[in-house]
Amino acid sequence: MTYIGSRGFGLSVTVVVAVLIALVFVVLSTQGVGASTTDIYGDWAITNGTVTLVNETVDVRGNVTVGEGGVLILKNSTLFVNLSDSDSYILVDRGGYLEAVDSRIHGSTHDSIIIIRNDTLILRTNIHWFNNNPSGPAILVEDGRIEFRDSLVNVYGSRAMEVWTDILIVNTRFHPGIDLV
Repeated sequence: MTYIGSRGFGLSVTVVVAVLIALVFVVLSTQGVGASTTDIYGDWAITNGTVTLVNETVDVRGNVTVGEGGVLILKNSTLFVNLSDSDSYILVDRGGYLEAVDSRIHGSTHDSIIIIRNDTLILRTNIHWFNNNPSGPAILVEDGRIEFRDSLVNVYGSRAMEVWTDILIVNTRFHPGIDLV
């Protein structure tokens, strides 16, 4: 009997240790290890370099410009553009590049716009944008190689997008609509 009891005790310790290791893993995974939130007060200009955000949230209290030589890559991240007292924008200027994959882009001001003048890829990304200007689009595509794939674009207050160049749209919904010029 003593032999069986000792053997059973050894098995119980092994089970307890395994359960503790599993609990530590669960706690670490629910705390969003590697995830972070960044607040930017004022305009954010990305030029001459690459900014890659992975599993991050960035709240910009200003405008976002991806300029000449600048690259902004969002992977499973959220970008908020929020100016409470004036208009705001995201500008992908000539020579810049924006890539959003499995991400979210939100704009929440009175009269805001996304202007695309260079290459942009929107893949499995949700864009929620507020633009209270009924005469203008929320997204203005002027130039570049633009792709929207497997994404959703919701615009509140105006039409969704005005396009002045070639664009590839695959399995993407726009609400309320697109004007092709």
